[in-house]
Amino acid sequence: MDRESAELVEEVLAWRLALGGAPSNLVQSALAASLRSGAFDRGIARMRRRCAAQRVAITAAISSALPGHRIEGVAAGLHVAVRVPGIEPWRLLVAGQARGVRVFATDDGADALLLVGFGLVEPSAATRVAAELAAIVADARAAASAESDAPPGG
Repeated sequence: MDRESAELVEEVLAWRLALGGAPSNLVQSALAASLRSGAFDRGIARMRRRCAAQRVAITAAISSALPGHRIEGVAAGLHVAVRVPGIEPWRLLVAGQARGVRVFATDDGADALLLVGFGLVEPSAATRVAAELAAIVADARAAASAESDAPPGG
């Protein structure tokens, strides 16, 4: 074994130890059987189809509930990014918290990006989730408007 391979083996063994050691023989055998039978590949394909259906449903629902807001990012993963123009991210966080919804928003120049995870959102619930997001955006905009309309110093 060359030096580079030996270092890699050493690193892998260190990680395995740090993560609790090797899986049991039963787990290793079950995984091997799943790989041999094709069940593992079928499971991955099923999850990809499920995630794609969730993405289509949440994207369509958000597009309908928040017209004019761009959905960005690649069609992969378990979240979408919704561009919310002209609002500070912290306003979305506060509006979400007031409704009992934990949201994650980040700053992207003059706009906020609202990150929406959909891994646990069934397609049938996408419309309800999007309506709640639209209410959060509306609340944040209303708060910003009320603040800008308030008289100076009061």
